[in-house]
Amino acid sequence: MKPITNMQRAAPQPDQQALELEQKILRKIPMLKAMNLTFDQYDGETLQLSAPLDANINDKGTAFGGSLATLATITGWCYTTLLAEHVGDNEVVVADSQLRYLKPLKGRLVSHCSLSDLTVKEKFITDLNNKNRASLQLEVTIGRGSPVLQFSGRYVASLKEQV
Repeated sequence: MKPITNMQRAAPQPDQQALELEQKILRKIPMLKAMNLTFDQYDGETLQLSAPLDANINDKGTAFGGSLATLATITGWCYTTLLAEHVGDNEVVVADSQLRYLKPLKGRLVSHCSLSDLTVKEKFITDLNNKNRASLQLEVTIGRGSPVLQFSGRYVASLKEQV
């Protein structure tokens, strides 16, 4: 397996890479713009996205469940997309997911996704390089301190065909 640090194509720096993806999804996915989604942090290992409560509130004064589900799903999708960009232009889809609402959220919606297992990252990159397709199982949490939502999703990345 090739280590991620010795990949054939150098990926953009994490901050720049995340900024470009943030601009793209806010332009192409109106729902995310309406949620006032922001990329707070991406260092190549951890991704944190957030959105204000006032744009994502329900009739009870807490975070709307649909907004929480959307934030968790897009966080995993963005993480997978950012990782796949190490190999080349790609398309990512969520193949399946499961989420658990643990308690109401009365503040800013903050999601976290990280993958510290280098073996899993290397397998994903190797499969994408060799097979033009790879899947990645990710866990996303929403909440500061104790989680209010736990999300598990499997994402599939495919390299775009070069024309």
